[in-house]
Amino acid sequence: MTNKPETHYLNPKCAADYLSVSASTLKRLRVNGQGPCYAKAGGRVIYDSADLDAWVKTRKRNFTRQYDDP
Repeated sequence: MTNKPETHYLNPKCAADYLSVSASTLKRLRVNGQGPCYAKAGGRVIYDSADLDAWVKTRKRNFTRQYDDP
């Protein structure tokens, strides 16, 4: 028997809480293609907590005036 890593799927509200942003901010990021990866299951948006963590890591900055690449 193999041990599979535990996966946590979150609905948009829980994902927004996890990221400490509003649900509307997370939706705007998703619509604009700037947010974390997501999947659709039965017509519903779901987020894998590992994808949320990975997205946050890509958003790290060393100083306040550091800009995103165009």
